[in-house]
Amino acid sequence: MSTKPAAGGRKRQSALRPAFTLLELLVFSPFIQRLAVITFRAKRPDAAFSLIEVTIALGIVTFAVVAVLGVIPTGMNTLRDSSRESVEAQIVRSIGGQLGTGTFTSVNTNFYCDVDGQLVSDSSSAIFTITTSNLSAVPSYPGSTNLKNLTNFLKTVRLDIKTRSTSNSYFISVARTDAAQ
Repeated sequence: MSTKPAAGGRKRQSALRPAFTLLELLVFSPFIQRLAVITFRAKRPDAAFSLIEVTIALGIVTFAVVAVLGVIPTGMNTLRDSSRESVEAQIVRSIGGQLGTGTFTSVNTNFYCDVDGQLVSDSSSAIFTITTSNLSAVPSYPGSTNLKNLTNFLKTVRLDIKTRSTSNSYFISVARTDAAQ
């Protein structure tokens, strides 16, 4: 940058020119020393955090992290339980459909399912063991007293679904789809 004469004929200092020359520093050294002390003194003497403030802040952050970490196991258990219940509902629908397409003589049997609820043939790879049993009680519905041979076409079946850690029972009404027999 170049210097231009100001309104009074004096030159303005360039942005690249130092404020003082070496001769001026030597001549005005007591003044410069006082100026340096004033300039380099911290504008706020309490600009840094104290040890107490840092300790309190770390305590608050630690408390929040511990609280969040304490909720994670509960969330994982809820996720596992809801996933298992969803697979069990799929198993109940699948087996209920199979029982409805066959004869009711094969109601008392065992089924095995994998982790996704798909039927498997052997129990070695099964996660779910399902035991079906025919309940002896004849289901009754409004108007069912007028129907003949209702027990030949409608059964109440109990499904016991077991895993290594849980056991749940479901009761379903199964209607035979081959009602012409």
